[in-house]
Amino acid sequence: MSDRLAAVDLTLTLGVTPPGYVAEARLTQPGSQADAVLASTVPLALAPVALLAHALDPVAYGQALTTQLFAAPALRDAWQQARALAHGTNRPLRVRLSLPADAADLHALRWETLRDPSSDLPLACDERIFLVRTLVSSELRPVTLGPRPDLRALLVVANPHDLARYHLAALEVAAEVQRVRDALGA
Repeated sequence: MSDRLAAVDLTLTLGVTPPGYVAEARLTQPGSQADAVLASTVPLALAPVALLAHALDPVAYGQALTTQLFAAPALRDAWQQARALAHGTNRPLRVRLSLPADAADLHALRWETLRDPSSDLPLACDERIFLVRTLVSSELRPVTLGPRPDLRALLVVANPHDLARYHLAALEVAAEVQRVRDALGA
């Protein structure tokens, strides 16, 4: 990737320290030889059990998770600095959530529902933000993931006969199906 297209990286490293969780925020920008530590050993207000109350509502879940993650002013400030730098340099922002490999409760959280703490828009729907989850392990042996499950997709292409009544254009069903097949591959 050329430097012009490289992303600004905000790495949020979460850790487990009894009785709760802590975070560190690091900023890496293209062309810099050093990371900037924006926040270190910040206590988190994560409450995985409380999030279960929103399990059936992804918007409410994402809002609650975002509120919990960014409850500390230091993390909100780190977010705003990273977002402003990416925007000011016309670069995408890569948000790396670095989680301990042995923290099952953190891995169980639906990080893909995170929202921008400033605008309340979902991060996963912003084409200028890349949300990445990574593992951190103290193991010196290689960490390997289990086998990937077989993935399946169901595609439904609707092309009702009365589209003209609603001033809608007809779809080319075969072309739509082929586009999805091409995108998904085997």
